[in-house]
Amino acid sequence: MTLALAPTPSGPAWDETAPTVEIVNPSVAVVAFAAPYTFTVEVEANDEGSGVEEVALLVDGEPVGEPDFEAPYVFNVALEVGSWTLTAEARDHAENVATSNAQAVRAVSYTHLTLPTSDLV
Repeated sequence: MTLALAPTPSGPAWDETAPTVEIVNPSVAVVAFAAPYTFTVEVEANDEGSGVEEVALLVDGEPVGEPDFEAPYVFNVALEVGSWTLTAEARDHAENVATSNAQAVRAVSYTHLTLPTSDLV
């Protein structure tokens, strides 16, 4: 008599847990800078099951540039004047997806900055 053993779960098909993903830079809820301005966004993503396949950066829900396939996950972003919301999306090799915390960013123009003129010499 031969016993048949059930297959042991392994690989991406058995990973039902989404990765963790977080925007770590900028690290504050609101960042203001002079527009147009290019800055760096750093994202941390981890997945204990099947591993992180890719990380994408989104501005107001729209992908920016190409996904990053290898840590460290770094994106260069150029924004015009306005208020924007950054999020990151991580996908693992089992197709589980997670979205990061939202990070509010505000870009201002130098022309909107006003200096008092009464005290100027």
